[in-house]
Amino acid sequence: MTDIVISYPSGRWRCVVRRVKVAVAIGEDAFGRIQQVAEACRQLGFEHESTLSGVGVLVGSAAADDVARLRTVPGVTAVEVERDLRHGRAPRPARA
Repeated sequence: MTDIVISYPSGRWRCVVRRVKVAVAIGEDAFGRIQQVAEACRQLGFEHESTLSGVGVLVGSAAADDVARLRTVPGVTAVEVERDLRHGRAPRPARA
């Protein structure tokens, strides 16, 4: 999990975006177009780090608030969020 702080030049606005590591599972019927599925995920803010073509998995990170949107991409069958091993649960989305 990574927090990204966005500050505007005026100093009046500040935003924290919490990013989580995710694995995006691709359905077998979409294996042939895994790069197009990856591009669609990137358009939704997914930072693509690697592709496991043999098993149809994209690995990367996304804003915690965008995980649900990744599940709506055609060809995506599941999105798994890395768990916080210290507490056994996924991190909560940041509140501004």
